[in-house]
Amino acid sequence: MAATSVIFRHIPFAGWGGFGVDIFFVVSGFVMCYVSFLDSRAFLIKRIIRIVPLYWFGTLGVFAVALLSPALLHNTSADWNHLLKSLLFIPYMREDHTIRPVLFLGWTLEYEAFFYVVFALGLACARGKLATGRHKYAYACTALFLALAAALGQTLRPASIALRFYTNPVILEFAFGAIAFLLWNRYRDRIAQTPIVWAIAVALLAYTAFLMFDLKIMDSHGAYLGKIPGFVWRGGLGFLLCISFLSLEGKIRFPKLWLLIGDASYSLYVFHPYVVELIDRKMISLRFLTPATVAAASIAIVACFVVAILSFQFFERPTNSFLRKKFVKSRPRLAVAGP
Repeated sequence: MAATSVIFRHIPFAGWGGFGVDIFFVVSGFVMCYVSFLDSRAFLIKRIIRIVPLYWFGTLGVFAVALLSPALLHNTSADWNHLLKSLLFIPYMREDHTIRPVLFLGWTLEYEAFFYVVFALGLACARGKLATGRHKYAYACTALFLALAAALGQTLRPASIALRFYTNPVILEFAFGAIAFLLWNRYRDRIAQTPIVWAIAVALLAYTAFLMFDLKIMDSHGAYLGKIPGFVWRGGLGFLLCISFLSLEGKIRFPKLWLLIGDASYSLYVFHPYVVELIDRKMISLRFLTPATVAAASIAIVACFVVAILSFQFFERPTNSFLRKKFVKSRPRLAVAGP
């Protein structure tokens, strides 16, 4: 859902769906708490293995295109300094005055990497508590670090691009995912009792609210909503979506193809802008809404799914499996239970 929404953000005649990133951040906060609860050993190594190979592969691929066929890319140049900063997750200002790495959507992965480091620090601070299963102290430390970073950024307004980037309040959306995990882990039996109709209704309402904000139907700069920080309502809506789908766990059998696309959502997110742009520039302009562009956009979305699945099957999963076997010692997983 999140990755497909972002595809629509990059189809020119649509232009909505950027909120998929907010959903990703909330889900990431939940997943980090979940996997660390199961086994917190080598947390940072596992996270590096999970995101870096595909990110570096995509970054080097885009850089190669910029080097050999620069006309194919709009705002990405073959700058070696930019390449190094991109590979090391160091934000910088591009020629178009946006803070983006070589890989177009890699800016969100820079936030992910920052969150992983902060989360690892939270685990380290609560190391003694983890042995007794009191992981909530680690999550509290993480939330405190994120809140402190955001507060300092808003107060000091640092001139450094990297500091300004990593202290953006959007980092607090990860905390909404952590809250979702704590609630689910403690009250999952009650959450599981939520009627399917209610869960679907809440999910639809949350998604519709996201959509209305993106389409300016419910302008976030209104007299009342404008006073609410963006990370609060975006994180809140992402939280509602996360909890809604958690309550559906085991109640609905999703089609295998949907689950496969979900498994490949990282590849889908990373590579879809280039698939859409290729069709937009080489087949038909997607700037205006017409029957022909709707058909072309549909083809683009299917092509994005195919590319993502191929990337997942033949690069993402094999490299993750190889690196985990090489650098992470296996251990039986524990059941998630208790506060």
